[in-house]
Amino acid sequence: MRFFLTIFFLFYSVNANEITKALQFIPQKDKEKIELLFTYFVQCDNLGHVLFGKTKTAAVATIPLVCDFPLVPPFVSTTPLCYQKQIKESWQVWQQYSYKFRHPNIIICLEHVRLKQYAFLNIFFIHKERLQKLLQEHHQAFAEILGDHFSAKAFIAKLERKKKLRPLLRHDEKLLGLILGFGSEASTTFKQMRLGEQVAASFKVAGYKPAGSQITPVSFRGDPNSSEVRALVDSYTKEMATIERILKSDTFLITTLQQLVYQNPTISN
Repeated sequence: MRFFLTIFFLFYSVNANEITKALQFIPQKDKEKIELLFTYFVQCDNLGHVLFGKTKTAAVATIPLVCDFPLVPPFVSTTPLCYQKQIKESWQVWQQYSYKFRHPNIIICLEHVRLKQYAFLNIFFIHKERLQKLLQEHHQAFAEILGDHFSAKAFIAKLERKKKLRPLLRHDEKLLGLILGFGSEASTTFKQMRLGEQVAASFKVAGYKPAGSQITPVSFRGDPNSSEVRALVDSYTKEMATIERILKSDTFLITTLQQLVYQNPTISN
């Protein structure tokens, strides 16, 4: 055990040094934009739960490409349209340097969305190790939609190759909900609702922002009386305190990039 911890902290230290070194070659103004971008991902789009938590398998962030209405809550910015323009620019800056920060345990998928005259970019951050575990635990649910031949290993390999999530799920709302960490009950009921089926009146938004928090909570439609839903909400709420401390720290960017690029050696290929 002592040997394992020694190796872990040695790897972690080297990893931090490599990230610090990589950041040294990025102009200060670009580093500030990259930090703004990841602050947005953590503060508004639940990336912190994927990187620093233990429960959530994936998070989806939205970059407004063509948008003239506010997407961010007031506690994030009092000038949302200007802020959203900065986020778009910051994403473009990150694209220039992302090759320096390889992320073997985080699969990133992009999805362009158009709604009338508006355009958005959805970015899925998927924790590979947790995805593998989830696909194994819910094998039957995925096999029902994707076929009896479904294999977690083959699915992940295809996801890494194609970098597209929804098409691989055949746009199934239940499977997407499972991957986004909303649980089996809530995801199943949400799919039924989207198909026009009648659902219980108790099926409402679960998840809340603790008083004084500056982080958007993980929220989803679910029955608050469900033990599964309560357990998920409790887990995500407890994680928010840790995420908030990291968000407010002076080393936020380095810590976040460390978690992004960290490769868990227990992942099987």
